[in-house]
Amino acid sequence: MIWKGRIAPVFDAASEWMELTLKEGRWVEEGIYSFQSSNPEEMILEVSARHPDRLICGALPFRYERLLLSRGCGVSAFLRGPVDEVIRAMEDNRLEDPVFRMPGCRRVCRGRCYGQR
Repeated sequence: MIWKGRIAPVFDAASEWMELTLKEGRWVEEGIYSFQSSNPEEMILEVSARHPDRLICGALPFRYERLLLSRGCGVSAFLRGPVDEVIRAMEDNRLEDPVFRMPGCRRVCRGRCYGQR
């Protein structure tokens, strides 16, 4: 979820989203899509219609996370940072680095923050 070149701080603040594909160990941009709706449930349907493996975003209400998971999409929530830095961190397996954690996110995430299904 993207907002002004960064991971959207809140799911429903996102105006667009980026689709990436892993090719030879590097994440390659497949496209950037603008949301057709600002309704969070409809936004989830738009994203999940493309069958992504994972959604990376900032704050995400648990009910939306459950909806994404029920549609087969993994979730890495409560993350932040410029999109290009987050992509590099994914490639280097550094997504759990505290610099990408949303402020105030000090809890044990039990997989919610960093994308375990």
